[in-house]
Amino acid sequence: MLTGKNLTSKSKNVKITSKGQVTIPEAMRRQYGFLPDTEVSFVSGKEGLVLKKGAPRNPSRSRGEMMVERLAGSGNGKWTTEKLMKLMRG
Repeated sequence: MLTGKNLTSKSKNVKITSKGQVTIPEAMRRQYGFLPDTEVSFVSGKEGLVLKKGAPRNPSRSRGEMMVERLAGSGNGKWTTEKLMKLMRG
């Protein structure tokens, strides 16, 4: 629950930017699974504003699969597998 009045020991004060953005503290992002591109919704309640995690867009794909899909074909062709292996192995 996001409120300006009832802050608990598990809460953290953050500032709103001029664009209306806030940064969710890293520990809270990890704890609640707020990964990049996670959709959220804000719900107005009796005690303030509630931030809720949205449903995953495609729960059949893992985070790793989505990353590979997004990066596929983005290389510039300068590095071959052999060059990368030599670099990693020294």
